Amino acid sequence: MLAGITDPCDPRGIRHPLGAVLGVAVVTTLAGAANYRELGSTAADLPQTLLGLLGARRHRLGPYLAPSAATLRRVLISVDAGELDAAVGAWLRAHASCDEQGWAIALDGKDLHGSWNSDGRLVLFSAMAHRGDGRDAVVLGQITVPEGTTETTQICSLLAGIDIAGALVTADAAHTCATTARDLVEKHHADYLLTIKGNRSSLYAAALALGCELIAEDPAHVSTERGHGRINRWTTWATDITGDGIGLPYAARLAVIRRDVADLAGQPRSKQVVIVVTSRVHLSAAEIAAHGPAPSWRWA
Repeated sequence: MLAGITDPCDPRGIRHPLGAVLGVAVVTTLAGAANYRELGSTAADLPQTLLGLLGARRHRLGPYLAPSAATLRRVLISVDAGELDAAVGAWLRAHASCDEQGWAIALDGKDLHGSWNSDGRLVLFSAMAHRGDGRDAVVLGQITVPEGTTETTQICSLLAGIDIAGALVTADAAHTCATTARDLVEKHHADYLLTIKGNRSSLYAAALALGCELIAEDPAHVSTERGHGRINRWTTWATDITGDGIGLPYAARLAVIRRDVADLAGQPRSKQVVIVVTSRVHLSAAEIAAHGPAPSWRWA
């Protein structure tokens, strides 16, 4: 995969194959190197067997030669980051359990602390594949959000070229709109699980009316977790959406997830409620709770 990246160097000055340089950069980063000097130092200590497996250049007297810190820096700065990122995402897509039942993709944007370019602070919008049990969490693709725009306008750019057919795409309330729902189902052949909040007033009103009726019934799923000095209890109600629906294309099921937090003695501390909607017809309440905004750090 690394060997297929376009080499930015002048062919007349190439001493090390691009795949070997990038491979050494990967291995040394995994070994703990955090800057170019450490990359070069760690590369110089790599065993000959590993350098050979990475395709390093061989000296005329026999030993494999590791690229220097200067070479690593020059190549990593000049290589096309978008092409490299797409290739890495495709490789991860092929090696993770992305086509097994239960796989999902989380769309999320993050500020890169301390990272700036000429337009200001960098914001990365990424698509991370995962399973409800947390296994095989890998980033399939990421893009920089252009200055003056938001991540909600960049879904098509992010998912272009990524095969997400059959996946359950999860995202926060900022992405809950008719255009995104329709594109995910029609264009990408995926399902969605989206959070509904007050930023979509008419949609929220319809979902809230259905949710209020729903919580009068017995819950479909309850789970409890103890840790970090508290007890978290998630209660999930789920129902099929019938009739005219709630105003979101392909919406098939709606769920209400309530999180009750208590201390270890059982004294209540807080309660939060979230409404989610999915296009997947047969998604159970337990599966909705597993893929929904359930982790405690998402509720802070």
